[in-house]
Amino acid sequence: MSQNTLLFHMDEASGDLSESSGSSGLATCSGSQCPTYQASGVFKQSMTFSSASQQYLTLDSTALARIPSGSSSFSTCTWAKLTSASYYSWVFVAGGGNGYTNAMFAIGTGANGTSLASSGLEISNFWKPGVWNHVCQVYDNSTQISYLYANGGLIGQNSSAVSLVPTKAHIDCGHYFGSPSEYWNGSIDEVAFWTRTLTTSEVKNLYNRGAYRLKAKGRICTSTSCTGSQFIGNDFDLDLTLSQGSIPLIQSSSQPKQQLRAYVFNYFKEEIQAEALVKDIPSFARFLKVASLLNAQELNLSSVSRDAGVKRATVENYFSILEDTLLGFILRPFEPGIRIKERRHPKFYWLDAGVVRAIREEWGPITASEKGPLFESYILTLLRAYQSYLDAFDEISYWATPNVEVDFVIKKNSKYYAIEVKSSERFRPEDLSGLKSLSDLKNLRKRILVYPKMETQQTDDGILILGFDEFNRRLEDQSLFV
Repeated sequence: MSQNTLLFHMDEASGDLSESSGSSGLATCSGSQCPTYQASGVFKQSMTFSSASQQYLTLDSTALARIPSGSSSFSTCTWAKLTSASYYSWVFVAGGGNGYTNAMFAIGTGANGTSLASSGLEISNFWKPGVWNHVCQVYDNSTQISYLYANGGLIGQNSSAVSLVPTKAHIDCGHYFGSPSEYWNGSIDEVAFWTRTLTTSEVKNLYNRGAYRLKAKGRICTSTSCTGSQFIGNDFDLDLTLSQGSIPLIQSSSQPKQQLRAYVFNYFKEEIQAEALVKDIPSFARFLKVASLLNAQELNLSSVSRDAGVKRATVENYFSILEDTLLGFILRPFEPGIRIKERRHPKFYWLDAGVVRAIREEWGPITASEKGPLFESYILTLLRAYQSYLDAFDEISYWATPNVEVDFVIKKNSKYYAIEVKSSERFRPEDLSGLKSLSDLKNLRKRILVYPKMETQQTDDGILILGFDEFNRRLEDQSLFV
């Protein structure tokens, strides 16, 4: 993103932290003041800070010079995780003659130890120990309004203009340099500053990039049971995920139906309307209803155009918007040397079961007809998460003839792996037909059939049959595509 003037990935193994946006600058520490390096992070590594040991990093003069002043527009974002509730604990804070109320930058906890505190704002019961959160403060100097975003959504803003104190003579990460000194008690990853206001869409995309890597689209763990490269914790419930989706805010909510409705409403308001992505909101709403019925299906743009009452070219643009805003994914067909008349349409997948069900206003237990597409979509989402996070493979597509289909064809190092997904509770010989039809594919390494629950077994002709748990375990330890 443009005008990113300071970025710390927090990936170092020891010593000072180097700035990564393209400029010079360091975050320094020494001795016992240094936090724990190489902790598990959102992207790669993070750093863990102990308030009891008063650990923090200090930005040097070169880094400070790259930070915008409080008399101009700016944005700052970070990923942070609280170890335990901690009274006035700061990821970073600068300036301010009255605590954090008019501090130039401020992200941390408030008086009760679990509220989210920022410049002049405090959101109750936000931090949950052991859970990563993405937080952004965006300040518009033209209106003097500070906006607070968390996990991709706007959660607060000043009700009136606030004049921030433009002081940046000393800024620490994990520490308030004032009286009394206050320290962060938890982990920090990806600290970034911009000399402009980020848009709502940009903030959400920043969150989604991290959430996708950090179990979010595959599943955000609600405990500390996910470590290292895990995407699914020991508390994972497949049926619940297929019913309510895997967005962290929904998973942890006591009112998932209301939260999902709000999520869809905010998508229209903040992503579509505020960003002016479409000119005709009613047309897009009709399209969305039609598209919600097409999960894991081949796209026929002319048919969607007719059903939604929208021009074909507009429908094509609308599907691109769903991809760009990370609600959906278009899967291309596997077509090695195919003739033009045999060419297949791409398939469309919704990336979260809860969102697509909310658009359809379906709230009860999933039906048998729903489960197949939802399970297939979730497997694709999980595959793409591992591809992004662990570089598990090179390409993914699907394969089909007029008579049979294979859900996913994975390419890795010029080898192919075919995956068929079935939602039934028992094995049926006919479930093998698509995989059997691919047996002559050159460089085909492995054929895999996945069920929600199934004992691991292998057919006489080498097709591997796995239940979901074992399939995910092999993805996690990177033994599936070998």
